[in-house]
Amino acid sequence: MADNGSTDNTAKAAASYPKTKVVVEPTPGTNRARQAGFAASSGDLIAFIDADNHPVPGWGETVLHYLSRPGVVAVAGIYIYRDVNPLVRFLAKFGFLLIAYPAYLLVHYILRRGSIVQGGNFVVKREALEKIGGLDVNYTFYGDDVNTGKQLRKIGKVLFVPRLVTTASARRFRKHGWLKTTFRYFINFAWVILFNRPFSKPK
Repeated sequence: MADNGSTDNTAKAAASYPKTKVVVEPTPGTNRARQAGFAASSGDLIAFIDADNHPVPGWGETVLHYLSRPGVVAVAGIYIYRDVNPLVRFLAKFGFLLIAYPAYLLVHYILRRGSIVQGGNFVVKREALEKIGGLDVNYTFYGDDVNTGKQLRKIGKVLFVPRLVTTASARRFRKHGWLKTTFRYFINFAWVILFNRPFSKPK
């Protein structure tokens, strides 16, 4: 577990579990935290799961199924928001897929310039991540996972798999608004794919 400046008991709680190692990365940034975790890891497969994301039953089996396919170097899935009512949960899931899956088909199979990668539900082969030099720590929030998917696509397939699910909190959407937050994510996705830099700057 990579602790990137948490102010609650997350790191302490994580350290209480057997075989769990807590790595401290004091410099803020999503990719800095992920790179610190990667540097401290030793497995052939590197899984990135955010602290408040919960993999659903069968998650590991789904990962292995897709990563066993020829040429696949990474697999990424979706979030289902657990702290909203069923209607909002349904609309968020299928509304996202309505936009994300065509974008995935375009950038991955036609343009061959990237994939749809959600940083809190993502598994990559160690050798592939090493080949691209790890995660780019210049990306501190927006576009971080897009850039990772774009770099990995240069060396293999990065599959976007809707059946690979983690549950997550919708707190960011509630705080900033569903439409505004969704637009911000997709404009940054497009900007990284087209211009190799995020559109937004984190506050």
